Amino acid sequence: MEGAAADAVQRLHPAFTTFINSGYLESQRQLRDRLLKGEWDETVKEWALRNGVAEFQKYVVEHGEEKGIKVSWDDIQKLYANPEDLSPLADNEPARLMAQAVITQAVYKEHVEVYKACVDSSKQLANVIESGQRTGASTILSLVRRLLPIPFLK
Repeated sequence: MEGAAADAVQRLHPAFTTFINSGYLESQRQLRDRLLKGEWDETVKEWALRNGVAEFQKYVVEHGEEKGIKVSWDDIQKLYANPEDLSPLADNEPARLMAQAVITQAVYKEHVEVYKACVDSSKQLANVIESGQRTGASTILSLVRRLLPIPFLK
């Protein structure tokens, strides 16, 4: 009986390990996606867009005259109100191109930071979940040890 049981455990162990690992990876991915959606879509994206407008406004103040870029106060306020709508700069190609570049850079920079933070958090949460599963697995194994009369499990 010992040989057959040992063979069964050797066959099941890799499958059990793969199952636990795939659950960990899937948990980590789902947690990351949820955190990212919550953090980015609901909060940080708007901040990043407005930060990009602020960076563009700063650029116009510091370099606009030498680069031939003029933007009115009203147009800047329209950009703050809706940073994704560059139509207030439609008749000013250099300003529109610069605004798009600066806003996009600000958004990408912040998105990378939020993504990294969400990945780190999701790994920590997945580890907590996985440790709970291992605890559950060890509980199941101890129950199997008590119920099955397999000498090497005791």
